Amino acid sequence: MVYKALHLGLSQDRAIKKVPKQGMRPGEAHYLKTLRHPGIPILYDIEEDESFLYLIEEYLQGCTLYDLVLNQGTLLPETVFAYGKQICEAVHYLHSAGNIPVLYLDLQPKNLMVCEDAIKLIDFDCAANIQEANQSPRRYGSPGFFAPEQESFGQLDERTDVYAIGKVLFFMSTGHSGAPGEPPGHGTVGRVIRTCLCQEKEGRYASVRALWEALLDAEAQFAAGPPLLTVGVSGSRPGVGATHLALGLCSYLRSIGLTVVYEEENQSGAVDSMSGALGLKKDRGGCFNLCGLALRPYYGKAVDIQDHPRQVTVRDFGHGRRIGRDAQRLRCDADIILCGGQPWERDADGQALAWAKQCQRAVTLYRNRRRPGRLGIFGDAWEVPYFTDPFGIGGQVPVFYEQLWAAIGGKKEVSLRKSRLGRIFRKTGRKAAWWG
Repeated sequence: MVYKALHLGLSQDRAIKKVPKQGMRPGEAHYLKTLRHPGIPILYDIEEDESFLYLIEEYLQGCTLYDLVLNQGTLLPETVFAYGKQICEAVHYLHSAGNIPVLYLDLQPKNLMVCEDAIKLIDFDCAANIQEANQSPRRYGSPGFFAPEQESFGQLDERTDVYAIGKVLFFMSTGHSGAPGEPPGHGTVGRVIRTCLCQEKEGRYASVRALWEALLDAEAQFAAGPPLLTVGVSGSRPGVGATHLALGLCSYLRSIGLTVVYEEENQSGAVDSMSGALGLKKDRGGCFNLCGLALRPYYGKAVDIQDHPRQVTVRDFGHGRRIGRDAQRLRCDADIILCGGQPWERDADGQALAWAKQCQRAVTLYRNRRRPGRLGIFGDAWEVPYFTDPFGIGGQVPVFYEQLWAAIGGKKEVSLRKSRLGRIFRKTGRKAAWWG
């Protein structure tokens, strides 16, 4: 049982843990009293009665990493790197603070607190030095996060905690601990996770320090990244579905391992409304994190905010378009124009098509009305498939976005000559232009 208490003399909050003496392992009380590290809560004092110990500790205000991912979805790659390095620093301190390394042995998202941008290790009940851990007749850990040698009663060492850190990195990237043999994800962080989760200890990083250095190198490679691609999404009129289409594109690009930032370039206030309803907070880059996507609300051109590392920027212009002096500032490498396709939308759709001809690269689509056949001025042009959740696209929707991504320059050697997208280019009098 954990209580929140007030220190009357200092007017400071404390956490008091009530721990039964019966069957108690050395764990928390034994190790915390000598540890001083920013990633480990301070143990101020220990009181006791006949049956219990009372550990008076630093009060941590925040949420567990498990709750953070459960409520907000998978984390952005830069956040995974930042949290991963902090976890490594705290665990490395445990391994190197004394003459004999202390193993944590129960590293999992519910034992990690997120206090603003700081990660704290909590619950040291399973911690033990290497000698005690290997001599104990019992093994401890959490299902889905303990290393193979913990389950098979093999020899434990620092690489046992390395495996668990890899599982936590996997959880931050995917939202679950992963089934045996499941790929660890894309990109630089995926390569780090793959090494951590090697079944044989010899294949893992030799120490947590080595893992920290690997994360640092991977973060530098990620920040360098490939050249940026900026995609604009516009609708012919309000309510046609440009925001839905843009968020779905972001989700698809995230699913294939690309780092994408959604930027709201309209004054609808949709991002602020959505984040407020979900209780999300902005990061230092002014973005909200939802399902592993960085969503940046509209700030206007006068606000200068630290940029997120990204490979693709998706700009949602809503209806209407950049005009006048903003045209050059908001210029995109490729544009997606979404039209309504109904007879009464002919004027708005016609204006959107005329504007599309002025773009460097453009694809025009029309909205799916959940009715059979082809409607409006587009004849047999390509329609957007109907889907309800832009953050969890499924069915044929990923196939649609794969073709759309190819059309705007996301892949090499893609031919539209015989495709429905090719007919769109021919109908609008445009040539297919490709990125190398």
